[in-house]
Amino acid sequence: MGVNVSASETAPRIELRRWARPGGFARAAVATLSMRIAARALALPTALVLARVLGPSEYGKYAYGLSWGVALGVVAVAGLDRYLVKAVARYTALGDPARLRGVAGWGARTAMLTSLFVAGVFAAIAPLFVGSSFLPATWICLALVPMFALTNVRQAVMQGLHRVELSCAPEQIVLPVALLVLLGAVLAGRIVHLDAASAAAVNLIAYALAFVVGVVLVRRSLAATTERVSPRREWREWTRSLPPFALVGFVTLAQVQAGVLILGSLGRAADAGAYQVAGRIAEVASVALVAINAPLAPRAAHLFALGRRGELAGLATRTARAGVAVCLPLALLAVVFRGPLLGLFGSGYGAGATALVLLVCAQLFSALIGSVGVLLMMSGGERAAAAGFTAGLLVCVGSGIALASHYGATGAALGQLLGIVCWNVVLWIFVRRRLGIDASALGLPPRKEAARV
Repeated sequence: MGVNVSASETAPRIELRRWARPGGFARAAVATLSMRIAARALALPTALVLARVLGPSEYGKYAYGLSWGVALGVVAVAGLDRYLVKAVARYTALGDPARLRGVAGWGARTAMLTSLFVAGVFAAIAPLFVGSSFLPATWICLALVPMFALTNVRQAVMQGLHRVELSCAPEQIVLPVALLVLLGAVLAGRIVHLDAASAAAVNLIAYALAFVVGVVLVRRSLAATTERVSPRREWREWTRSLPPFALVGFVTLAQVQAGVLILGSLGRAADAGAYQVAGRIAEVASVALVAINAPLAPRAAHLFALGRRGELAGLATRTARAGVAVCLPLALLAVVFRGPLLGLFGSGYGAGATALVLLVCAQLFSALIGSVGVLLMMSGGERAAAAGFTAGLLVCVGSGIALASHYGATGAALGQLLGIVCWNVVLWIFVRRRLGIDASALGLPPRKEAARV
C-alpha cells in the first residue's frame, strides 16, 4: 500500500532534486553501462597477462581460489544487498534519516559476521575436498570474502541513495587499474616469482585498495543525508524481512550455475566447457539489463513508497523498451557470428553453437518481459518474487537434467531457456496483479485495481 505523497516534503532535498532532473535516470543507466564496458576492457589485458605468465595449471589454481572467494561472498550476503536497496530508497523517499542510518549500519555488521562465519567454516572443511596444490591460492582468496560481502552492502546502500554511478566505480574502475599496475610492477621488478598464490595476493592488495575507496565514498554519501542524526535500529523487523530476499539470492545463483553443474554431474566435461563458453558470449546481450536494473531498483522503491504508481508504470515500460533496443542488436550479432566467436576460444567449442542461440534467446526474452523481479522486490512483493524464481529453477533443473543427458550442452541450454521463460511469465503475472502495471516492452494500459499477492 502506498504512502501519502506529502511524505516527500520531508525527504532529503538533495535526492529529490537529483532525480527530478530531466534524463537523470537515463544518465545513470548510461553511466553504469559505460563503466561496465570500461571495466571489461581494463580487465582484458590483466587476464591475458596472467594466463600467459602463469600457464594453464597455475592460472587454473588462481581462478579456482578466486571463484571460491566470489561464491562465498555471495553466499554470505544472502540477499541482504537487495533488501538494503529497497530499505534505503524507501527511507530516503520518506525523509527518515534515522532509520536510513540504522539499516545501513545493521547491514554492514550483519554482512561482516556472516562472511567471517562462512569463510571460517569453509577454511575448516576445505582440506577435505580441495587439492593440496590448490590450497595456497584458496587460503589467500578467503581473505576476500568479508570484503566481497561488505562491498555488496556498500553498493546496495549507495544505490538506495541514488548514487548508482558511484556505487560501482571502485570495482569497475579502481580495481582493474590497480590490479594492472600492481601486476606490471611485480613483473617488471621481479619482486616475487609469479605463481597462483602470489597472483592471488596481488589481487587481494588491489581489491583492498578499491575497498578503501568504496568505504570513503559511502561515508560521504551517507553524511549528506544522515549527518548529526542518531541511528534508529529496528533489527527484528529488518531481520524478519530478509528471508525472501535471501531465497531469491540463492535461487538466482543456483540457476546461473545450473547448466555447468548438470553437465559436470553427468560426466560430460567437454559439453560443460562448451556450455560455459556459450554462456560467456551470451552474457554480452544482457549487459544493458544489468545496467538498467541498477538505477531502476532504488527508483522503483522510491516511487512505490510515495504511491506514484503511474510514474512507476511509465518507467517500467521505458526501461523494458530500452533494454530490448540494446539487447536485440547484440543478440543478433552473437547469433550471426557464433562460429567465429566460439572459435576465438579454441577448437572443440563448436558444440556450443546451438546452446549459444538458446541462451541468447533467453536473454532477449528477459529484456522483452522487463525487470519484473526488481519491481516486485522493491514494492513489497519479495515473497512472490521468491516463489516465481523458485518455480523457474525447478523447471530449469528438471528439464535440464532430462534434456542434457541426451543432447549435452544444447539440452542444458534449452532447460535454462525454459526456466527463464517460466519465472519471467510468472513474475510478469504477479506484477500485473499486484501493481496493476505491465512491466514489459508492450506497455499495456494499467489496471484500475491491483490485488496483493
